[in-house]
Amino acid sequence: MQSIQNNEQNMKSSVYNQCPVCGGSGREIIRKACPEVYGNNTLLEYAVPCTSCNGAIERRSVEARNRANIPVSFYDKYMEDFDRNIYAQQDGTYIDITKQMLAVDSFINDFVKWDDEGLGLYICSGTKGSGKTFLASCICNSLIKRYPINTRFVSAPNLLNLSKQSDGSGNYSTDPIALLCNCKLLVIDDLGQKNCGLEWMNDVLFRIIDSRYQQKLVTIYTSNVRVGNLELDDRIVDRINGTTLQVSLPEFCVRTKEANEKKKSFLEELGII
Repeated sequence: MQSIQNNEQNMKSSVYNQCPVCGGSGREIIRKACPEVYGNNTLLEYAVPCTSCNGAIERRSVEARNRANIPVSFYDKYMEDFDRNIYAQQDGTYIDITKQMLAVDSFINDFVKWDDEGLGLYICSGTKGSGKTFLASCICNSLIKRYPINTRFVSAPNLLNLSKQSDGSGNYSTDPIALLCNCKLLVIDDLGQKNCGLEWMNDVLFRIIDSRYQQKLVTIYTSNVRVGNLELDDRIVDRINGTTLQVSLPEFCVRTKEANEKKKSFLEELGII
C-alpha cells in the first residue's frame, strides 16, 4: 500500500513539473508591449491558459484519478486499451459487441447530454472475468481525461466498511457515504454479490442511490446479474433500471484467455512448446 501511495505522489510531482512553460499551474504569463498606452519601455503582463499543456488538463485529470480510487491494475487504462475484438472464440470467430460499444462511445463523447438526463450505464455479464470492471475503469479514466470531474469508484462489498466509518453527518471528511451520494460520477462495482448481506446492503444502497436519483447524478454499475434479477429492495432496482442503460458483455472469460496466452508465450520462450 505504501508503494502505491508513493507512486501516486511521484506521479503528481512529475505532472506538476512537466510543463516547461507554466510548471503545471495551467496559466501562461504573456508579456506584450503597449507603447500607445504605457510607453515604449513598459510591458503589459496577463495570464492565459497555458498553450503548452492545454491549461494543465493532464495535471487535473491525474489528481481526479487519484481521488477516484480506480483499481490500481486499471489506473492508467483508457478506452483505446479496451480490445473490442478480445471476445474471440475457439473457432476463430469473434463475438460482436458493436452495439454495446456504440452506447459506451456515446456515453463518453456525449457525456454532457447523458449527465443532463442523469443517465448512467449498467454493465453486466454472468461470467466472471468478462471485462466488466476493466471496461468501467476505462470509461472513468477516459471521462476524467476530458473532464476532470469528481469521481468515485467503489466495490459493493466494501460499502459495509464505508458505512461503518460514516457518522451520518453529511461531512465528506467523516462521512464517506455522503461523498458517494454527491460525487459527479460514481461507479459501484460487483453489485449483486450474494454474500454481501442483504439487509445492510439495502439500507446503504438505498441511501446512496436514492440521493443520486433525486439529484440526477450519473452512476455506473457492474454486475453479474441483470437489473431485473437483482435480489435487492424493489425501490433500489426500480431506480437503477430507470437511470441506466444496460450494456451486456459476452459470457466469455477474458481473464482466462489472457492467462492462457501469457503462459503459452512464456513456454514458447523457454522452448517447451
